[in-house]
Amino acid sequence: MIESHRQISHYTSSFKGRIRRILEFKVLGFWRKRIAENMANQFYPERVITMGPDFSCAEWLMNAGATSILLSDGTIIKSQKEMRFFLKNHGFDINNLQPVAPETKIAEEFYSKNKRQSSINNDIKYDERWKHVSSIHIKEIDATDAVITDKGFNYLQECKSIESLKLNFNDYFGDEGLLQLSHGRIPRTLRKMEICFNPALTERSALILSKFRQLKRLHMYFLPNVSKREAMLRQLKISLPHCKITFPEPFFIGMGYESEEERAAYKRIEKQKKINDPKKKP
Repeated sequence: MIESHRQISHYTSSFKGRIRRILEFKVLGFWRKRIAENMANQFYPERVITMGPDFSCAEWLMNAGATSILLSDGTIIKSQKEMRFFLKNHGFDINNLQPVAPETKIAEEFYSKNKRQSSINNDIKYDERWKHVSSIHIKEIDATDAVITDKGFNYLQECKSIESLKLNFNDYFGDEGLLQLSHGRIPRTLRKMEICFNPALTERSALILSKFRQLKRLHMYFLPNVSKREAMLRQLKISLPHCKITFPEPFFIGMGYESEEERAAYKRIEKQKKINDPKKKP
C-alpha cells in the first residue's frame, strides 16, 4: 500500500512538473515575442516618411538581426554598423533624423490608409510621393535568424523592387505577417521566396502566398503547425502554376534542399537497415 502511494505520488509530481515546464515555455515564448515587438519591430511612420521605404526598411531589418540585404547599387549590408555607415553617407544620421513636418502633404497621405494604398497600387503616385528620397532600392533580403514579428512587416509594404526574400528560422511571425506583406508592393516584384523552420505558419498561409503571382521559386521546409503538408503543396501548385514549389517532408536536418533522388536513396537505405536488423525497433 505504501509503495502504491509512492508510485501515485511520483507520477503526480512528474505530471505536474511537465505541465509546469510547458506553461513556463509558453510564458517565456510570449514575453520573448513581446520584447521582440517592442525592441525591434515597432513601426515608426515618421522614419519611413523621412528616409523613404527602402532605407527605413534596411534600418529595421538590421535592428531585427537580419543576415544581409542587397541594394540596387550593389551594396551588401550585413550589420547595424554597415547600415548606419551607409545611411550616413546618404545624408541620414539615424540618431538625429530631421523629420518631415506632419502638416506636409506626404505625411498627411501616408497616415491616411486609403491614400497610402493608392500609392502602393499606382506607380505614378508612388514616384510622386517618394521623389524626395534616394532611388536606391532593396533587391534581396536574407532575414535568417531575425526577430521579425507581424508588426514589422509594415516596413516592407512600400518597398518597390524586392525580388528575393528569405524568412528562415523566424519564430515570431505567422499568417498575419504574410497577410500584411501581401497588401504591399512586394507581390508585384517578388520572384524568389524561402520559409523554413517557422512554428507559427498554418495552412492559411497557402491562400495568402497564392497572391504572390510573380513568384518563380518558393521553398518551404519544417513548418510544424502545418498539419496537411501535401494538401497545402497541391493548393499552392494550382494557385501558382508558373512557380517551382518545394515543400518536402522533414527527413533531414537542414533546410530541405535535398533532391528527390537523394531523398529516395535515403529511404532505401533506411528500409534496408530495418531488413538487415529486424529486431531493432522502428
